Amino acid sequence: MSFTLIGKHEKDSRNNRDGFVTAMLDLMEKDSKVMHVDCDLENCINTGKLAKAFPEQTVNAGIAEANAMGVAAGLAATGRTVFMHSFGCFASRRAFDQAFMSAAYAKLPVHVIGSDPGVCAAYNGGTHMPFEDCALYMSVPEAVVIDPVDYAQINCLTKKLAASGKFSYMRMIRKGFTTVYGDGSDFEIGKGVTLKEGKDVAIIASGIMVDEALKAQEQLAAEGRPLPGYLSFPVHCRRREYWFPDSIPYAVLHNCGNS
Repeated sequence: MSFTLIGKHEKDSRNNRDGFVTAMLDLMEKDSKVMHVDCDLENCINTGKLAKAFPEQTVNAGIAEANAMGVAAGLAATGRTVFMHSFGCFASRRAFDQAFMSAAYAKLPVHVIGSDPGVCAAYNGGTHMPFEDCALYMSVPEAVVIDPVDYAQINCLTKKLAASGKFSYMRMIRKGFTTVYGDGSDFEIGKGVTLKEGKDVAIIASGIMVDEALKAQEQLAAEGRPLPGYLSFPVHCRRREYWFPDSIPYAVLHNCGNS
């Protein structure tokens, strides 16, 4: 695991969704058993590129998320590695029963992608803002739940999920994002990374809150206050324990469900 920290609080010129699509194109080219199931949102997440390049490895299940999850589970049961996408609110609340029973309970490698989680849905309004998506999936035994930061992290972890053989949920922003990590950065599922060393306080964050936490650390430094240790845990796995050294008596834990 190695990474390059950019952390300049600058918006990237690319769309965040393309970190996922680029990884999927690479996976599909290398393995014909990698498949993608979408819910009539190919234009929204740019997975139309997958359908054009690999039509036999893509399925548009229409605006029927529960059915799409069943299709994904069925494909996985035949030996495929399947990614299923919809907006976060629908990929979680609407399709959760099928995700739990058809995929997770059967221990099938279905990787659910929920785009525009939390306030990232912006103008789509409250009906499209899932704050509980990660909470739902973290209740699934042995599920891997990921709240990535940016293009580089999504690109890396999409490939790691495909190789994991486990049921998973990954949320992500579709479009504009703030770059935190350099392209080519490598991450390990289940492990966080330390971005800033410090004492007295540890700040733990994921997703869009990683850049905000970096800003908080810089503000504290500018004010001459004790610097916090800062750990980024982009990967949230159920029943995980966090241990802190005696030099860090306090920890601020950001819950990924709040972003």
